Amino acid sequence: MSQVRTARLFEERIAGKTGGEHVRRSSYGQTAPDIYHPFIVGECKLRKTLALESWMSQVETHREDGKVCAVFAKQKGLRDDRTIVCVRLPDFLTLMCNAGGEHGGHGPAR
Repeated sequence: MSQVRTARLFEERIAGKTGGEHVRRSSYGQTAPDIYHPFIVGECKLRKTLALESWMSQVETHREDGKVCAVFAKQKGLRDDRTIVCVRLPDFLTLMCNAGGEHGGHGPAR
């Protein structure tokens, strides 16, 4: 399977799970988010390796019942309001449900 097709299928799956819509492009040179949703603009990244995975594994060793594990990362020199927050997809979907009904009230997960 080609890398482009694999990435597109990943984007489609994530759009479906979040209740969003996958943005189809005729060329990957076009600038557009991968997912449109009533309150999410999503960009999907599929990589062979990801440093973020080891960071998340580290925080998950301290998991407590009922709490969401999150990684907070920012580039040195940027203000704290530029911090990126990362959570696992199931935790994200739970947070969305808690914020506004099933997937924010915008469709079922697939």
